[in-house]
Amino acid sequence: MRFIFYFFLFNLIFLCGCHHKGKNISVTSMKFTCQFAGDSIYVHEPYFDTLQFFISRSNPDLISFKESNFSRKCTDHIESIGYRFMPLNIAQDSTLQLVSPVAYKISSFDFLASSVISYNNDSLRYGQNLVSWYQLRNQRTGHIFYLFNLQLQKNLTLYQSRLIGFDLLRKIDEISAGVPVILIGDFYGSNAEIKRLLTDNWKNTYPLSEVKTSHQESDFLVNEFLKIKNSSSNKTNDSIINSVVIQFAINTKKISRSKSGHPIPEY
Repeated sequence: MRFIFYFFLFNLIFLCGCHHKGKNISVTSMKFTCQFAGDSIYVHEPYFDTLQFFISRSNPDLISFKESNFSRKCTDHIESIGYRFMPLNIAQDSTLQLVSPVAYKISSFDFLASSVISYNNDSLRYGQNLVSWYQLRNQRTGHIFYLFNLQLQKNLTLYQSRLIGFDLLRKIDEISAGVPVILIGDFYGSNAEIKRLLTDNWKNTYPLSEVKTSHQESDFLVNEFLKIKNSSSNKTNDSIINSVVIQFAINTKKISRSKSGHPIPEY
């Protein structure tokens, strides 16, 4: 009888642990420092070894590679360790292609769908402002969530920030329909204004909030389904890679639209 009791106790603990783990998502954002930005990254180069070290150390479910143009051998290697790259959309900066690929762990998620929204208003630089969205399903729990990858031109004006920000709020609401959302964005410099717009209090929306770590602000916005469990970052002037790793816990209860605030303006 004692053996049977401990057998069931062990299985209960194991199942609870798996269920708990299934409700967590770890996400990392990695960016090579400026001297490497825009260059093709090859598998034999020393800084690719550094990248592999960061991936193996953090072992994330999702990886956002900021402005990282990988050679085919690099992508093949990353996929050989259990990741898949999602469909890639490329922003143009004059003659330079700014590539920000996203990879997911194939043992954690099923890839379901994706699309891209490109902002080509006359006041915006052509091909430099786009958001790719991806629909994924958690293999352990079956829950669906959306990842939005926002790429922006540098130094948006207030008008341009509002033009993109207000439309993006509507698109996120329309596409995700109240399920968990993670948004990764280019919020550097004057583009911080678009982050303020996206996280403001807008009536009848599922509010987004900025993810802040103990060391620095991050590139992530999330809705109320996702809460930070822990985070770490590596950002120094002499580092080859700047990275942020965040582990989220997913709330499986329903979230509500905001009843306060202002309606999203037409722009």
